[in-house]
Amino acid sequence: MTSFYSHKQFPDGPISNRSGELVSRINEMQDFTIFSILGWNLEQHYILYEVPRSTKVVETAGGSQAAFNMMSADRCGIMGTHAALILGEISMHGLELPNDIACRKTIEEGVGFHIMVAKKPPRSKDLVTALSTSIIHLQRMQRRASIEDEGYFSATEDTQILFDCL
Repeated sequence: MTSFYSHKQFPDGPISNRSGELVSRINEMQDFTIFSILGWNLEQHYILYEVPRSTKVVETAGGSQAAFNMMSADRCGIMGTHAALILGEISMHGLELPNDIACRKTIEEGVGFHIMVAKKPPRSKDLVTALSTSIIHLQRMQRRASIEDEGYFSATEDTQILFDCL
């Protein structure tokens, strides 16, 4: 899991009120306004990382680009997500990180990422089969770990800060 924040708002990084040190755990994010994208499930924050439900959360329906733009405009404090997801959005969907956005890896492992597919669409079974087959193939070929090493994500100014957070 990775915490994202704006250098404009936190020039020295987000400092936890509890420890007086840089945020290194998800539950330390409760000291700030947490940013979320509408539809994200924050239950993992509440249950696994013991973030109180009273913690202020700001949501946007505009996706990751809107989230980072709002963060850059000081409309929220900190956002926790997987750096690999953000890298994927940069390489596949053209997400552009504002220059002041920084990230810091937490010392906790993130929870698993799950894909949900509706059963009714006629090709949904084909999609699940194709994804499952590809994942199994990568695992059998021991290629999963080497995908990043081969530069699957191209390094740009936007992505360079994320490689330290993987």
